[in-house]
Amino acid sequence: MTRVKTDFRPTRWRSVAQSLLAGGVCRCAVLLLAISSVPGCETLYEAGVPGMEHFIDFKAKQAEEERHRTDYQENGSPAAMSWLLSNRIRTGMSLEAVEQVFGESGVRENNSRWLTTKGGHYRSGDVAYCWGPDAEGHSVYLVFREGLLVNFNPHEFENGMEEAWDKD
Repeated sequence: MTRVKTDFRPTRWRSVAQSLLAGGVCRCAVLLLAISSVPGCETLYEAGVPGMEHFIDFKAKQAEEERHRTDYQENGSPAAMSWLLSNRIRTGMSLEAVEQVFGESGVRENNSRWLTTKGGHYRSGDVAYCWGPDAEGHSVYLVFREGLLVNFNPHEFENGMEEAWDKD
């Protein structure tokens, strides 16, 4: 008869429990509070927390992006353009990646000095591209440095194109 030895080592688990209870409780409470205040798994995924990709429905996110892209392309929807800008465009993206989000190529502004001297941290070699106009006549200009998007704040577009234009 083979005998199976089980070694639970209660002292190891007891020491873990003791360390949590003796000074670690406060740390655990802070950790739980921090985790519970995070908006969602997608935010944790975007922050680079390992394992969060298992909690995100990427097919649903892709379908939502495609729905907004199609609405922008076919109808010039300002709401769809705002959604794409606030949810999919980020500083550091390549020109090709931004064009893929919009589903169309941007038009290079050959005379973009008026844009790059308006404010922000632009350099003389920066290049502006235009997307739009949407159905209400709004266009968005994005500035690229060495092929990467610079000085872009997606939060400016969270409440729609009208509010983004009112800030200028």
